[in-house]
Amino acid sequence: MCVWLAMFLHAGGGSLLPGPGIPLRKDFEEAVVYLSGAASIEELSEDEIERYRHYENFPLRLNLLSGTRLLSSGLLSQYRVASLLDYRSRYGDVLSLSELAAVDGFGEEFVSALGPFVSFESSMLPGEVDREGILLSHDAVSRSGARWNGGEFSSSQSARYSLRVADSFESGLAVKLPDVPGLFTGNPDVSGSFYASYDGVRHLSRLVVGAFNCRFGQGLAMWSGFSLGSTVTASTISRNPGFISPYRGLDWSSSLRGAGATFTFASRHTSAVFLNAFAAHPGVAGLNGSWLWRTGQVGLTGYVSIGRPSSRLIVDDAKLSADFRWNLRGTDFFGEAALDLLHLSPAFIAGIRTKPSDWLKLAFSLRYYDVKYTSGFAGAMRSSTKCSDEHALLLVGDLISSDRRHSGSFSSDLSHRRSHSSPGIPGIQSKSAAIYNYKVCEYLDLSFRAAYRFRDWESDHHKASLRAELKYSSGNWSASSRAEAQFCSSFSGLLCADLGWSHSVFTVYGRLGAFHADKWADRLYCYERDAPGNFNVPALYGRGLWTSAMMSLKFPFGLKVYLRAATTQFPRQWLGRTDTAWKSKEELRLQLNYSFTYRRR
Repeated sequence: MCVWLAMFLHAGGGSLLPGPGIPLRKDFEEAVVYLSGAASIEELSEDEIERYRHYENFPLRLNLLSGTRLLSSGLLSQYRVASLLDYRSRYGDVLSLSELAAVDGFGEEFVSALGPFVSFESSMLPGEVDREGILLSHDAVSRSGARWNGGEFSSSQSARYSLRVADSFESGLAVKLPDVPGLFTGNPDVSGSFYASYDGVRHLSRLVVGAFNCRFGQGLAMWSGFSLGSTVTASTISRNPGFISPYRGLDWSSSLRGAGATFTFASRHTSAVFLNAFAAHPGVAGLNGSWLWRTGQVGLTGYVSIGRPSSRLIVDDAKLSADFRWNLRGTDFFGEAALDLLHLSPAFIAGIRTKPSDWLKLAFSLRYYDVKYTSGFAGAMRSSTKCSDEHALLLVGDLISSDRRHSGSFSSDLSHRRSHSSPGIPGIQSKSAAIYNYKVCEYLDLSFRAAYRFRDWESDHHKASLRAELKYSSGNWSASSRAEAQFCSSFSGLLCADLGWSHSVFTVYGRLGAFHADKWADRLYCYERDAPGNFNVPALYGRGLWTSAMMSLKFPFGLKVYLRAATTQFPRQWLGRTDTAWKSKEELRLQLNYSFTYRRR
């Protein structure tokens, strides 16, 4: 309490906000949550965090990349890309976050979240020779981890290497060994991935071989990889199709494996026609054609998946879909309709997003997924299914005050599942969430999150949670605290506090927390700070204390060393039971990152 009182007193002596027109830059965690539309970072997957980590390490060069490259990142909508290209052609390169916020479709709040993932290198003047030469960068990561779970010891290892040549070629290789008994032991069950990506300047915009993702339309037919089921912000209620992009994760199972290419025709600053073709193992092939202009987009997607249950080849999945997006005087209309060709079952999603005032943004969507519509590779908006057997309404809203000190969002999703319906049980689910953020001053942020879920087909119909977080950041120091209470089968809760010191050479963070969750249905999740590329969200179950510490050391020749240690203890006087899941747990991880960049003339 004394520490937080000192922070408040220190905050009170400073200015409340930066000067007008200068967006507040969000940190990595806050930026990812805002751009993804998730209620919290715990809702995301390791693959999705890895995608943002990639752009944190290799920022999107807004002034130098083509429209295809900007779109494929998935960070920008088609409207924002078209606006940016038009701005570049009219006024020249964008040189700062403040200038980017003034570009049509961006705005200060979005730019503050986009900041960690973009850069503003300026293009050359006409006729000028590139004096810096060709940029080549190498990045190698080696990870080793050890765990003690109730006296049982296991270890895991993984490694990754990537090579980039300017903005035209990129390749990567990753290998991962799962947890195995003992230390540094071999295991035949090795997973990994490989990709090579080439970006051209004429008709062949992109060619990817190896592991890749395809994301088209609103995700109703083809959206490989992770997709957020529901959203609590109006800004992210519609998908940003990335077309074909390389997969940089560790596990092949989260991607397609084969080859994909994007061709561009009739490309201008504000419009282009794209043809995407892909073929992947085991027997998936498809096409997508999209026409994008500044205020709209239409697309057509189709694919066929062939299986081999015996000696015969059979078609086990086939989809055809049409999608659209249209912006009319600041109001977005979007949707996609799809047909499962094998079952002749339909599905569609449609929505609208509007801004009735400067402080309010509203969005509404309607979705219908037939009970016979198979999910396949779909990744559209959903609540409790994977784009199958769901009829639902979703209403979301964003609020922000004129001085940007108060902001928040709310969402309400009502859905019905026919397969869960039975006499007296209609198969209804309701999910609601509300988030409120208050910027006390430049150094201090306070936020609250409330969520409620009702499912009539489960024994525990109700699940409600309330979370409060306080974050402080000034100079090299940062601190945060979190309190969360949840009710499902019974009451559960947690308390934790973090303290960190960050410098360009040395960084150290520590956490201390306590949790209470007697039943597995009441378990809690809490994001843990870890080395880049490690998405650590442990399930907290039982009655215990946990502590963790992480440090990093940066050497001048491109080597970064990360060391993380954590322990979870269950004091006997709290338990009165000997469940194996409640035994003490320890973890130790060492990671080496080596990056080397040079220019070849």
